[in-house]
This record gives sequence, structure tokens and C-alpha cells, in this order.
Amino acid sequence: MLPSTSINRFIGKHYLDTNKIIRCEASSNYTKLFFTNQNPIVIAKTLSACANALSDNNFIRIHQSHLVNKFFVAHIEANGIVHLKDGTICSISRRKKQLVKQMFCAL
Repeated sequence: MLPSTSINRFIGKHYLDTNKIIRCEASSNYTKLFFTNQNPIVIAKTLSACANALSDNNFIRIHQSHLVNKFFVAHIEANGIVHLKDGTICSISRRKKQLVKQMFCAL
């Protein structure tokens, strides 16, 4: 069975394949989910709630406003810039740099 999580949206509950989520981006009390196979969606959940729901599915919080799927990370620069496979560039917060380095050295 594919890993999935349920996300409540305005029109009901959706089950999403977590392997298709590239990243999540915070916008106040909303979160924008970016996928490999569909357009982004906005949900009325905080990034913290998404991080809790996706904590078992290879996601890492690299910044106050970014949660990324480890399998979509293409490259990490020494200065704390993450390049994702879809071309997105995100920055790692100063406090998260050591954790991110540890996670990717273990892969």
C-alpha cells in the first residue's frame, strides 16, 4: 500500500499520496502543497500541523516556512540553500542547518 495521509479541505477530506508531495510552504494559517502530478493546493492547516501529519513520511522542516520531501532534494549548498528536483530553491534556517546536514549524511 502506498503511504498516504488525509487532508481536510473546504470541500471534504482528500487522501493524498505522500510520495507525490514535493514540498509544503507556509502562508500564515494556510499551507500550500506542491505535487509532482497536479497543481498546488492550499489547505487551511498550519505548516506545523502538516509537519506532524507527514513526520513519518520522509519530510523534514528546513525553515519556519518550508517542509520538504527528502526524496526530492537534488542538492544542498554549503551556504544553506536547498535545490529541489523541480527547480525550486529554498533556504535552510540557521537553527536547522545542523539537523539537515545530519539527515542527509545518513542517506
